Amino acid sequence: MTPQEAALAEVARQFRDLMFTDPKEATMPAITTQNYGQFAWRTAKILPPTAMLVHGALGLLTEVSELAEANVVLKTADYVAKELGDIVWFCNYIHTSRFGGFINLDVAVPDRAGSSFSQDTFGLLTKVGEVGTVIKAYAFYDKPLNDDDLRGLLQDVIEFVRIMSYAFSLKFTDILQLNIDKLALRYPDKYTDAAAIARADEAADAGADYVNQD
Repeated sequence: MTPQEAALAEVARQFRDLMFTDPKEATMPAITTQNYGQFAWRTAKILPPTAMLVHGALGLLTEVSELAEANVVLKTADYVAKELGDIVWFCNYIHTSRFGGFINLDVAVPDRAGSSFSQDTFGLLTKVGEVGTVIKAYAFYDKPLNDDDLRGLLQDVIEFVRIMSYAFSLKFTDILQLNIDKLALRYPDKYTDAAAIARADEAADAGADYVNQD
């Protein structure tokens, strides 16, 4: 195990201890821009450093493609909020795995009055694509990774998430809370591959939808 892997494993262990082991007895804290990173990192899968970067880049691309579906198929604000939360999660995953600290979520949001969901989605996709490009070059072509560039791109992605949250009249902290609540259902103790496949949170949502239809 490399020193970086050991440090990441220790961070994961510490913040797993912050969470509950029995969902029935859980009292979830209010999630803020200040404490989101630690609760998100609790559900991270620890891999070799480069593999974590690649996993994060692929995750970002997947989540943005799912968000783009809202342009084609009518989706609710709740759906958009979940996808935006997943994008924040992967930004934090990449940032923490590379730099050892949680990503800054308190970014200034520029005035995007008049922009459309399609335009903002395209802008977000462009930034996510740039993240993937620099990580691909580092992971597979042995090109040095410019850490300042990567930090800046991740902050750009967060900026677009905050812009899009306003467009849907969603509070950014509500998006963060929804993301952690979802992951608490999926991983009531800690991350496991089995829990990632089972996705207990989606089963709970399906059950709720069924009940609501009766």
